[in-house]
Amino acid sequence: WLCEVSVDVPDRGGVRVSASIDAPLPEPPPVTVKVVVDEPLVFMPTTTPTGLTYARSSGRLEVHLTNVSSGTVIVSPTVRLLGEILPVASPSRPAWPITIDAGKTITLRMNPVLANAIEGPHYVQVAFAEDPLGRLHLHPVLIERGAAATQPAK
Repeated sequence: WLCEVSVDVPDRGGVRVSASIDAPLPEPPPVTVKVVVDEPLVFMPTTTPTGLTYARSSGRLEVHLTNVSSGTVIVSPTVRLLGEILPVASPSRPAWPITIDAGKTITLRMNPVLANAIEGPHYVQVAFAEDPLGRLHLHPVLIERGAAATQPAK
């Protein structure tokens, strides 16, 4: 048999392909993903006292994970923007991996920090380590860059 696959991978993302003639594809985790983000998401170029430059946004970027199953679900989500993993803002970071009871929602408040913010339309990408196919949940976001700022010494 012949299987042709064509994939357009957004924003330095990745993809896994699985094909089978006698076994069903693995199911994704029973979790819905909703992304809430300021539009546009404005990143300010920032320089540390030691000269390191990066881009930081004070805009809102939240990921809401809802367990749609009848049992408890344990997941390890990865949230990416422009191919970079975004950290969960402290002190709102829950214990990892995340345990979500049936019908409940957990909100992750992300800390939007990038090595380089590229202006234009992009995607917030959410994937779960528990999904063998690494399915992406994509949410469009418009990125803009603001004026430079200097991070104060601590």
